[in-house]
Amino acid sequence: MIVQDSVGRDWTIRFQYDDPFTLAHEGAVPKLNRRRVTTCRVFLTSEEGRTPIAELIGSTRCSRRDQFEKSKGRKIALTAALSSLSKDMRSDLWAAYWKKIGRR
Repeated sequence: MIVQDSVGRDWTIRFQYDDPFTLAHEGAVPKLNRRRVTTCRVFLTSEEGRTPIAELIGSTRCSRRDQFEKSKGRKIALTAALSSLSKDMRSDLWAAYWKKIGRR
């Protein structure tokens, strides 16, 4: 999804959900560490093309005792990805994100 900040810059937000059972079958995850992972990648793209200027990454793991919920994982992963930005920029991107998905 692409959101715009108040300055008019385009930010691309992508979420990836890793299923531990598929990864374990491929031999990538040890048996003891089978938890679902949500990863968020946020890119600031250039005006001329779609070349990424900056990339922010955040991820979260679902507890083995919790039921996997994509919306909760997205919020936590996006919060982690945006943590290095200023409060104003984070608020701006959150507002654009909520507007894009139809909440608030």
